[in-house]
Amino acid sequence: MPLAAADRRLDEVADSDARAEIVHTLAAWSAKDAYRVLLTTRPAEGGVLAPLQRAGAVRYELLPFDEKALRRFAAHWFEDDDQTRTFLRQIRDAHLFELVAVPLLATIAAIVFEQHGDRPLPGNQFQLYESYLAFIRSSRSTPVAFEHHCTALVEHLGRTRLRSDVPLTTAIRDWAHCNEDAGTQEELIAHLTAAGPFVPRGGDLTFLHHSFAEHVAATAEARDLPAEFDPQNPSIAEFLHRARPLVEGRFARAVLLHYTHLHPEQADELLRWLHNGTSEQHLLAARLLGRHLPASESLVDEFLTTVRGWAMTTQYRAGVILARASRATHHPGLADWLLDLLRDDEAPWESRAEAATALALRLRDPRADEAIVFLRAGVENTAAPAEHRLIAAEALADSGSSERDAAERGLRSVLDDPLAFGADCRNAAVVLSAFGGQAREYAVAALQRIMSDVDTPVPDLVEATGGLAEIGVEFHDRCAEVFLSVLRDRAHSMEGRRDAAVGLASLGGAQQAAEALTALATDHRILVGLRSAAAMALGSLGPRRPGCGGPAAAGTDRRRPGGAAAAPACAQ
Repeated sequence: MPLAAADRRLDEVADSDARAEIVHTLAAWSAKDAYRVLLTTRPAEGGVLAPLQRAGAVRYELLPFDEKALRRFAAHWFEDDDQTRTFLRQIRDAHLFELVAVPLLATIAAIVFEQHGDRPLPGNQFQLYESYLAFIRSSRSTPVAFEHHCTALVEHLGRTRLRSDVPLTTAIRDWAHCNEDAGTQEELIAHLTAAGPFVPRGGDLTFLHHSFAEHVAATAEARDLPAEFDPQNPSIAEFLHRARPLVEGRFARAVLLHYTHLHPEQADELLRWLHNGTSEQHLLAARLLGRHLPASESLVDEFLTTVRGWAMTTQYRAGVILARASRATHHPGLADWLLDLLRDDEAPWESRAEAATALALRLRDPRADEAIVFLRAGVENTAAPAEHRLIAAEALADSGSSERDAAERGLRSVLDDPLAFGADCRNAAVVLSAFGGQAREYAVAALQRIMSDVDTPVPDLVEATGGLAEIGVEFHDRCAEVFLSVLRDRAHSMEGRRDAAVGLASLGGAQQAAEALTALATDHRILVGLRSAAAMALGSLGPRRPGCGGPAAAGTDRRRPGGAAAAPACAQ
C-alpha cells in the first residue's frame, strides 16, 4: 500500500481521548506489513506516543537552530551574501535569537524580511505573526464584502480549532448562515484558501500551522477584553489568574500579551499592577517581559530594580524571576544591567551565571567574552557544587561548538561526582548524550551505573531511569521494569513513587502504574498519609478511560483556552 499522508498533525487534535485512540490505532496498523505510518506532531505530553514506540516506530526530532544552522538556513534561503548578512544583522539587532531557533519562526522572519525591504524586523513574536498574516492577505485580492468579515471569521476559526475538533468547513457553514452578506460557504472557503493562513486537506480546511490558530485565537480573546486595564474586571481577572501556571497558563499569557499589543497604552498599567503585587505577580511580570511586553523603558527599569533585589537572594522564585526577566532583550538597558550583576561578587553564583548566560546566548553582547570566561571558570572549578558546574556546562554547550570541549568536561564531572543529586546527573547525561558518539556512551554508562547500585536512594534511581528513557527508545523496557519495581516496593514510603508512576505511564505502562498506586491508596496496613499521597499521585496520571490501556495524555485542555465553552458562530 502506498504511503498516505495524514489529514491532521497529532497536536492539532484538541480532544485528548481522541489523540490516545489515534495513536493506538496507528500502532496497530504499523504492526502490519501492508501499512507504513508517518505521524508528525509537536512535543506530545505524557505517554501518548508510547504505543507507537513499543510497536518499533523510529523517532526523529527536529532540533532547534543553533547559530551555525541559522546561518546555513539564511544562506540557502537568500542565495545572496548581502541579503544573508543583512538578515542576520537584523536578527541580532531585534534580539530574535531565541525565537528563530524555532525553524518555523526563522522561516516567517525570512519572509517578513523580504517583504519589509529596508524596514527592520519586528522585535517580538506577535508582530512577526501579524506581519506574516498581513503578507498572506495582501498576496491575493478578495471581495470587499469578505474583507469586512475576514478578521472576525479567521479569529472565530482559530477559537474553534483550539476548543474542539469540529471541522472548519462546518464552522464556516454556520458562520455563513449567521453572516449572509459575507458570502456562501463555498465562496468563504475559496477566499480563505487564497488569502488566509489555510490550506485544503482531506476534504476540510486547516490552518497552515497550529500556531497560527493559537495566535488568532489569543488575539480574539484579547479583543474581547475591556479597552482599559482593570484587574477587578472579571474577564481580565480570570486571565490574570489563568496565566500563573507555567504550562497551563501559556495561552492566557499570550492573551495578555496580545491585549497589550492591541492596547499599547495599557502595557504600563499591567506591568505597574503586577510590580505592586506579590512574588507570584512578579513572576508573571517577568514572564511577560521575557516575551517583550511593550512597557515603557522607565517602568521596565523600575521592575528590573526589584528583580535585582530578587537576584541577590536564593529565595523561592528568585531564580526563575531573574531567568525570565533576563529575556527582556528588547529593553535597551538590559545588557548593562546584566553585566553589572555578573560583576557583583556579592550576588549568588547562580544569579551571576544567569546573567552570563543571557549576555552570551540571548543578547550576543560584544562583552560576551567576559561572560564565557565566567562560565568556563564555573566548569573548571572542581570544588564547586555539581549543580553549579551543570549550569555552566549547559550554557557553554548552547554557546557554540568552540566551547563544546569545556562543556563536555563539565558534564562528565557532574556524572562522576558521588555527591551530585540524581536530577543533576539526569540533566547532565541528557545534554551530554546529545553530543553523540563516545559522549553518549559515557552518559548512558553513568546512568546505568546509578541504576545498578543497590545503595542509590529511590529518588535518584527514578531520576536516572527517567534520564535513560529520554536518551533512547532502546532503553525503555529496562526503564519500565525499574519504574515498576519502585512502585511495587514494600517500603512504607512514597519517595520517588509519583515520578516513577508518571515515568512508567510515559512508556506505555499507565495501567500498571495506576494499579500499583491504587493498591497503595487502598492498603489500610500503611499510614493514612501515605495512602493519601498515593491517591494524589494517582491523580497525576490523568483521566483513565474504561477499557483503555492508560490515561489520556496529560496537558492543557486546548478545547477551552479562555475558560469557557465554545460559543456558537453567531455569538462570536
